[in-house]
Amino acid sequence: MTYSIIGAGSVGSAVAHYFARVDIPVRIATSRGPHWLAATRSPYVTPVSIGDAIGAATSRWRSVLRLPQLHLGPRASRSLLPRNSNEGHMT
Repeated sequence: MTYSIIGAGSVGSAVAHYFARVDIPVRIATSRGPHWLAATRSPYVTPVSIGDAIGAATSRWRSVLRLPQLHLGPRASRSLLPRNSNEGHMT
């Protein structure tokens, strides 16, 4: 699995360096474009555009979000919670 980080500031860079240290591939994007990160010298950190980072992250979620429709059919459009539930609100 490849992770994507949007933002190459102090937090994004620290997370990318940690992933590289433990040999986990990561893509990192910044609003300035991947050429700003060209000096990255790790085989595990790949500079990409924000669009590429988002595309990589959402491609898997598109499949996951379709699961209720695929497995529940028409029932997927209505709430699966009991009518007397708080629908996720804490009391």
